[in-house]
Amino acid sequence: MREKYLEPLLDEDPERWRKDVEPLLDQIEAYAIETDFGLNRRRRKLKTPANEAERFLRRAQQYQEMGETTQAKPVIMYKVGTTPVARQAAMSHTGSLAGRHELYSAAVRQAGGIEVGTVSQMIDAAKILGFSKKRPTNKRVAIVTHTLGPALIAAQILETRGAQLPPPAEETSAAIQDMLGMPVEIDITNPVDLLAQGWARPDIFAGAYELVMKEPQYGSVMIMFSPNYQEEIGGAMPVEAIVEIASKSDKTVVAVLNSPVCRPPTGREIMENGGIPVFSSPERAASALANTLKLTDVS
Repeated sequence: MREKYLEPLLDEDPERWRKDVEPLLDQIEAYAIETDFGLNRRRRKLKTPANEAERFLRRAQQYQEMGETTQAKPVIMYKVGTTPVARQAAMSHTGSLAGRHELYSAAVRQAGGIEVGTVSQMIDAAKILGFSKKRPTNKRVAIVTHTLGPALIAAQILETRGAQLPPPAEETSAAIQDMLGMPVEIDITNPVDLLAQGWARPDIFAGAYELVMKEPQYGSVMIMFSPNYQEEIGGAMPVEAIVEIASKSDKTVVAVLNSPVCRPPTGREIMENGGIPVFSSPERAASALANTLKLTDVS
């Protein structure tokens, strides 16, 4: 209990807690263990804290309750009142929203929750967690695409948000090069760019995707495709193969179909029914995936 809840709380705001709380930490820990953070069997709240030690115990209790909740299901939090003006306005409406943002963030992080910065980020993160029942196991992400520009947008967002994009293993890269059959050697990095062949030949896209999905180093895979609305010129995403391969893997898979929101591409419903969330822009997909990767911060 001390290492999981009490000491991290001390470290978050040492100026507040060190003088009055740290000397009493042994007694606080013993009381918390004996009384389940001061709660009886009916989970009645503590009385209004009378001193810093009791305030510290109340905050630790909140940490524990949030941690129990996040172990049962993912929790996404968006907090208002983080700027001086918003914080002052929150005080006049409901004081419970107006605490220091750094402390709220630390509590959410310590408990294993996901803090987001906008309502749309909350919706998008919930979309991934809702459609995909598989959770990221690490921060390493692979992007498979035939259109490098949008993929680089996603890669940049992911990297700036703490994700890692290592290249595929040498044997994987060599196998993908053979699939492409280019007259000159093409470096296969991450994002894995399948060029025009990946768009024109669904078997190449599916084959490269399957190779990447088999790599144990990645915890998540993002696929990116520009749908074809003119079937007579060829080019199609191998939707059924993508869903089948994903069903046999423990990786989180997110799809980006670069298309207008008002014109959902063919295959979107099949993928989402198969547990693969589909986004129409690389920015939103990358931001949502980066937020879900926060779940890997909890040991």
